[in-house]
Amino acid sequence: MLLRTIYLVSVLAIICFQFSLEVLLFSQFETCEDPLIKFKATFKTINDKYQIFNATYTAPIPNGENLRAKFLAKVQVGSIWAPLFMLEEERGMCALAEKHIGPVFNELLRSAAMMPTCPIPKGTHIWRNYKPSMEQMRLQLPSGKVRINIKGIEKSSGKLAFCLDTIVVNK
Repeated sequence: MLLRTIYLVSVLAIICFQFSLEVLLFSQFETCEDPLIKFKATFKTINDKYQIFNATYTAPIPNGENLRAKFLAKVQVGSIWAPLFMLEEERGMCALAEKHIGPVFNELLRSAAMMPTCPIPKGTHIWRNYKPSMEQMRLQLPSGKVRINIKGIEKSSGKLAFCLDTIVVNK
């Protein structure tokens, strides 16, 4: 019964929410405890219109076809988080990002002095005062709060390489 209720709420959320990208702001950004690949970011909101962020990405391994990617999105409906969609990509995080995020992903890599190719090289990559332009993102999100959980799992060992849990507000 609970699964049926969650499913119905999800369907209603998809029908009722406007899917667009007007202003996408991060309100929460967390990583799992002690991941292999570390990503730390801080966001500064400017006039409720856009954000700039500073981030450091440190990886002892390349991030590409060696990782299986999982992407789960939930939309807030009242006091619950209703499942919106789940994406899985055996070809890795780069393939998932290129397919569903598109030009925004390439711009993100370039802004940290990386070539927009896969795999993302191992090492430390830094963003300073970066303003992402989310207008070109291929993936459409509903208005309101959306929780996004992203995991990268090593194919060879099955171990969790990284995870991000974010809440974005699409105004």
